[in-house]
Amino acid sequence: MKAIAIVFAGNLGAFATKPLNGGPSALERAIANARALPGVGKTAVFADSPESIAFAGGALTGVETEFEREWTAKSFFSRLLKLAQEAEHVFIVKGDEPYLDPDFSKALFDQHLRYAAEYTFADGYPVGLAPEILASGIVPALERLADGNQFPLPRDFTFETVKKDINSFDIETDISRVDHRQLRLNLSCDTKRNALRTAAFEGITKANCDGFIAAHADALYSLPAFYAIQVA
Repeated sequence: MKAIAIVFAGNLGAFATKPLNGGPSALERAIANARALPGVGKTAVFADSPESIAFAGGALTGVETEFEREWTAKSFFSRLLKLAQEAEHVFIVKGDEPYLDPDFSKALFDQHLRYAAEYTFADGYPVGLAPEILASGIVPALERLADGNQFPLPRDFTFETVKKDINSFDIETDISRVDHRQLRLNLSCDTKRNALRTAAFEGITKANCDGFIAAHADALYSLPAFYAIQVA
């Protein structure tokens, strides 16, 4: 098997389970997108419990599941270690990110293969357009590097784990022509604020990213990220 896809649905927020723009939920879309990634022969969903993903119904047909009440980087890579032995490469997809770009994902995987990379990711784009890609051979090292006390698990836990010994890994990155990081545009349904913005950005891809964001600039402002309160 050339690749497996892992959909991480641990600590899933309520908005990831609701219909998005009248269609499938973010998790259902994430699973479908993961299954369509190039070279994928097996897809697995890592979740908190069977109840937390039961709503996905038919999207789970033919998909393996792993459950952990409180996921940490340590438990994630420990579970992945068993599955990764069956494949050469691993795609990591977040279960609340519905807009994985198939063309971008294929190009990123081609880059990963071309340069024999061990960890490949996209940087500078809105979060959620591309998967993270690992060579299965580094999973044992990541399992050793991972902490066992991170809860809830941060969205960038893979990079944070790699970063602990970053010079030991061959890393490839696709860097956006325009750096969108200052917009903090997470195309995820983890919070109500992000879910509202994600709904407004349906149809965004790597190819149309710059113009799409400019045309939907008003949608960047959904709910406040914080309230300033002064107590005298």
